[in-house]
Amino acid sequence: MQLLYVCVQVMHNDVFANARITNSVIQRNLGNGVSTRGSFFELFNCTLADNTAAGFEYNPSYTTYEALQVTSSRRAI
Repeated sequence: MQLLYVCVQVMHNDVFANARITNSVIQRNLGNGVSTRGSFFELFNCTLADNTAAGFEYNPSYTTYEALQVTSSRRAI
């Protein structure tokens, strides 16, 4: 089994997309289980356990590199 630093990282989500993770177990990561930069994101009926850092992290600030990634991916759509 390979351990990951962050299992799920959500960089950007649409306000109207109803973004969510449902019925999932996220565990034994070397960092955070779920990390999100945007709001309007749901976890429903999930278990977050035994992650080295937080089970869920909300951090709204981007590094310069991350902001460029989000901007370039939005142009491609």
